[in-house]
Amino acid sequence: MEITTRFGRKINTPIIRTSSARKAKKDSHLALSWMLEETKKEWKDSEYILQLLKGININNLSQSDQDVLFDLLLPDGHTRYIFELIS
Repeated sequence: MEITTRFGRKINTPIIRTSSARKAKKDSHLALSWMLEETKKEWKDSEYILQLLKGININNLSQSDQDVLFDLLLPDGHTRYIFELIS
């Protein structure tokens, strides 16, 4: 699925496989890691935002951290369902 970021970049989102719980968990973790890296690319010119993102631990990602990533990466009013699910 292709999305447009806050600053107008067009990027393809990762796919999450749902055929088994193990695959879904692994792909979900990879998708959130991808989102953190894309958010860092999006805000590479803002030292404040990069410092904020440096404090996010991808292995212990809270709902609040996910909200911050979605808010920073996506334009206002954009849906949060950006990952394609396949079985």
